[in-house]
Amino acid sequence: MIPITATIDHRYVDGWHIAQVLRHFRAYMADPGAFEPETTEA
Repeated sequence: MIPITATIDHRYVDGWHIAQVLRHFRAYMADPGAFEPETTEA
């Protein structure tokens, strides 16, 4: 497990937008293989 922390000033970026980005980041960290492109054998 790698703890990742960040501090964001809400005057610069709204927390809702950061939450949307982090949702995708968490999904990638949970299953990176799901984000690999499909390969076809020739």
